Amino acid sequence: MNFTGRADIIRRVQSAMGVTADGIDGPMTWKAIETRIVRLPVAPPAVTTGPPAPQFDERTEKNLASLDPKAQPAFRRFIAAAREEAAKHGCQYIGIAGNRTYAEQNALYAQGRTAPGPKVTNAKGGESNHNFGIAMDFGVFRAKRYLDGGNPDDSKLAADIHKAAAVHAKANGIEWGGDWKSFKDFPHFEIHTGLSNYHKRQRMASLGSVL
Repeated sequence: MNFTGRADIIRRVQSAMGVTADGIDGPMTWKAIETRIVRLPVAPPAVTTGPPAPQFDERTEKNLASLDPKAQPAFRRFIAAAREEAAKHGCQYIGIAGNRTYAEQNALYAQGRTAPGPKVTNAKGGESNHNFGIAMDFGVFRAKRYLDGGNPDDSKLAADIHKAAAVHAKANGIEWGGDWKSFKDFPHFEIHTGLSNYHKRQRMASLGSVL
């Protein structure tokens, strides 16, 4: 590059840097370059967090959000897989219950005992994992029609879908109520903790979480 061409380039740089454009790359020119270019803040590298978490219908999301935050990732993975099982039969897999208060649990326990309706649970308030934010109930729907507890054909289809979903539950550390011996509860899924109800209540009181 000849001197004249080099000087022209320096003048253009100096003009861009806001210093005297004399074509001489002296200390003032290099200080301006350092300030404008070398010391520019460098943007931090983008953080890769993996694919976004799957999103579900409003009812499922509401019940999922009511759970202990530590339980939500496992349930979200499970629900995504369970919905695919239901879709194979043209059905939807929807979370119909999440966290419950003791009063709500006691009201369910009263059904078939001191209140009208069939028995739906053997757990009183403080004895259900719904009270600790680590359990959800799911319903099988087809075109907004609830299949669980319907006619025999509907009930069988719902049971089959729950069974298929249970495989994915176990893969995520979630226990299925359909495996229980004394009171089978096909729509029910919960995080297995190995803790007694007493210890779960103690942990909730002291830590705000059983997990």
